[in-house]
Amino acid sequence: MANPPKKAVLLTPKFRVSFESVFEKSAFGDSTPAYSLVGLFYPTGSSDGKIPGFTDGEKEKWKAITAALNVVSVETFKKGWKELDRGIYKIPFHKGDEKSYEGYGDPKMIYFRMANSMVRPQVLDASGTRLTEENREEFYSGCWAQASVNPFANAKWKSLSIGLGNLKKVKDDTSFMGGTNAEDDFGGNADEYAEQAADGDDFSIGGDDDPTA
Repeated sequence: MANPPKKAVLLTPKFRVSFESVFEKSAFGDSTPAYSLVGLFYPTGSSDGKIPGFTDGEKEKWKAITAALNVVSVETFKKGWKELDRGIYKIPFHKGDEKSYEGYGDPKMIYFRMANSMVRPQVLDASGTRLTEENREEFYSGCWAQASVNPFANAKWKSLSIGLGNLKKVKDDTSFMGGTNAEDDFGGNADEYAEQAADGDDFSIGGDDDPTA
């Protein structure tokens, strides 16, 4: 009997890590504790030109994630995620200028939260060596990383979210020193976060003033 085909792994483009909580769970209010972080992405580069946009390979990774997100959205809500009313549904993608915290503020940046309430992600350093509790400080808010993710939806909470798989550090950068409540910043119950899929044609996150349109 043939083995079933291996499920494809969705990998993100590289992103800057924010609100890192991947070695221990964080709980917000009555929500389920989860391992999580927020990824800061620059599909077309930063406004000041210091951060380059996605490479061709990264564009394909982004398209694959948004395509998977769209599939989940259609399956759960009967329409693509770009067609959903943000006043009713919770969409994972946000524009960088929606917040003014350290590392935020750029309208060309897109961020979204990745979370997993069940399994702690495995974290590799840039050489591929697994990080442990003893050297966890090497993975921090401000460094650059890549993640394996999976999209999911929650019909009860009318939300689309990005589930967190595993992580690999890409490179160091200046640490984000600020400390704020990530639940207040990014909203919602940890149970709500799910990955969705888009049609993958562009980097649009929806809205009339979409910076990626």
